[in-house]
Amino acid sequence: MNTLSVFRLIVVFIIVLLANACGGGGGGGSSSSSSSDTFTLSTSTLNFVAESPSSSVAAQSITGTVNGDISGTLYILITSTGNAVASISSVTIDNNTQSGTALVYPVNASTLGAGTYTSTVTVRACLNDPTCSTGELTGSPKTVTVNYEVKSPVLAENVMPHVAKSGVVGDVIIRGNNFITDNISSVSFNATAAANFSIISETEIRATYPVLSSGSYAVKLGNTSGDTSFSGSLVVIDSPNFSAGTLLYPSSPGQVLATIYDAEREVLFIAASDFNSSNFNTTSRQTNRILQYQFSNGSFVSINTTVIPLLQGMALSPDGSQLLVITDKQILHLDATNMVQTNSTTLTGLYASNRYFKNIVVTNDGNAIITTAYIGSGSTSTYVYSILNAELTRISSTFLYNGSSGVSADGSKVIFIEGSVSPAQPLREYSSSTGLFSILSANENQKQCINSYMGRCIYPVVDKTGNRIAIIDGSITTDIYDSSFTLLGQLPITTELVAFNADGTRIYAYDSSSTLRTYDLTASTIGGMFPEIGSGTTLAGSPGSGVQKMILSADGSTLFITGTSSIVIQPAP
Repeated sequence: MNTLSVFRLIVVFIIVLLANACGGGGGGGSSSSSSSDTFTLSTSTLNFVAESPSSSVAAQSITGTVNGDISGTLYILITSTGNAVASISSVTIDNNTQSGTALVYPVNASTLGAGTYTSTVTVRACLNDPTCSTGELTGSPKTVTVNYEVKSPVLAENVMPHVAKSGVVGDVIIRGNNFITDNISSVSFNATAAANFSIISETEIRATYPVLSSGSYAVKLGNTSGDTSFSGSLVVIDSPNFSAGTLLYPSSPGQVLATIYDAEREVLFIAASDFNSSNFNTTSRQTNRILQYQFSNGSFVSINTTVIPLLQGMALSPDGSQLLVITDKQILHLDATNMVQTNSTTLTGLYASNRYFKNIVVTNDGNAIITTAYIGSGSTSTYVYSILNAELTRISSTFLYNGSSGVSADGSKVIFIEGSVSPAQPLREYSSSTGLFSILSANENQKQCINSYMGRCIYPVVDKTGNRIAIIDGSITTDIYDSSFTLLGQLPITTELVAFNADGTRIYAYDSSSTLRTYDLTASTIGGMFPEIGSGTTLAGSPGSGVQKMILSADGSTLFITGTSSIVIQPAP
């Protein structure tokens, strides 16, 4: 888009140089000037660089100088065309040097997205004419070419989902850089060619893998010169033979903060808290911990407990090698195999006061998206965290009131909900394809989960590809949306937790009667409600009161339902 912005700086400044002046002060002097009068500008080029769409970029200055003796009212007109410049400040005058300086502000990188943008800034100087239509000082106008590069948010080479099921065709998103520049013309998994693929952008390829047997597959991207350099891989697993049943905790937690099943290592991670529900009590959270259960010889066995004081949440990195853990003020990198800490980042500064990290999800561009909350009541910032560089960037345009998030398994889409506030606020979205945040057309209010209810937050649930989204809102209504956020239908108000099946055609619901129900998302709704398939499934055991999380295994065969008494392992209907 090419735009014309005119900034009329009628903070018109007056320079009266008495050496050769014929008139007095103010606006009544002569506008005549000799041929030696010259208007100069400090630069003809400004270059802005944003390291990613989430980065902030500082303004840069341009300084105009009048050389020679003049008298009268000096007007400066600045115009900008193009898509790189957002605004230009008023001019600050230095009478001693006969110069004026203005700041040029680039468009917010998060508005533009990755790419290259340009603008032309034109600066005119004239005497006694606010439109400069009757003549300009010698040397006027001057132009400044503004170049603006917003770099790709993709800092690592990733394939998501990282784990696939053997014996079936499936889709992955491949992220890196220079796919178009490198003329990528083939995609293969080891030596097996992709069934098909599309190059979406310089940083994204969407590919379909054929039927593959279990194993680790290097993803190879080729052109006419051979394979290019790419480090991403796909892990293919056979469906495990999980038996229905329950797992007990070493000691029952007060809340379950997060549940992850690592299909590559066959390990179940549970983030548990002893929070006593007293408003943000830190003493009871010193024993927060991550529990690990290893699937071995046909059953899950408790293998490790890692105490992490003030633990808030966790997510696996895009390649599955790291467990990213958030506490109130820190992001910890743990080796997903041995739980050894390899890195950490701390929230500091003005925006750390009375705030804490609340929710973390991981996207296929190599970032983690982290919401925060306020100790008390108020809206706080959302952060983009570069996993590779361990760098935290605050997104000033995305403030959420106690925001929670859910992400698709392919890492392409994050959905945010906030509240409970009145009126209900719009849902928001982060697209990893563009690195941009956006406001959606649907308004929802999340169930109360601030401070003393941290473990009971009901996050948005997104299917594998981001085509279906489920929101259990504060009125206990479960709304099902498509990717355009058209409301498709609802589930009964007895629904407490949901999970989509592997292809998004069904949704599983744990309801208030402790029954697992299945709903057909391909069928027409009846009175706005999706029809149930069958009459419900009795669980293999009881998770106890306060059921808080339900997830589906990567192969789509098993549900893990976590309560405060036990973990239920339930074959998916």
